[in-house]
Amino acid sequence: CDEIVLFVPDVNLSIERQLNNYITAAMLATFMNKAMVVLDAPQELMCSGGEYEKDYPLAFSSIVKSPTWLTRMCPIPCQATHKYSDWVDFRQSDTESPVTLCANDNASN
Repeated sequence: CDEIVLFVPDVNLSIERQLNNYITAAMLATFMNKAMVVLDAPQELMCSGGEYEKDYPLAFSSIVKSPTWLTRMCPIPCQATHKYSDWVDFRQSDTESPVTLCANDNASN
């Protein structure tokens, strides 16, 4: 799991555009021979269903289950040092890399 494609769905996009982006990222990861993991929005982020409908989670995993051949069982990187909001901020910035010191939950770098 040294080289992965980290897919961070944009919860502000329609579900159709998120699925299109997911398929594109999965194809790129496959052609580059890399694992792809999805960094999902926290489950507590909810989208209002309106006055008469039930609210639903914005989490991408509520509609898509990534296959193990694509994820290669790799964990989300930097879980101990980077939160979801850190990765979203990086995705929206112009900097090259958010990772200066990275640690996973198992204390490995």
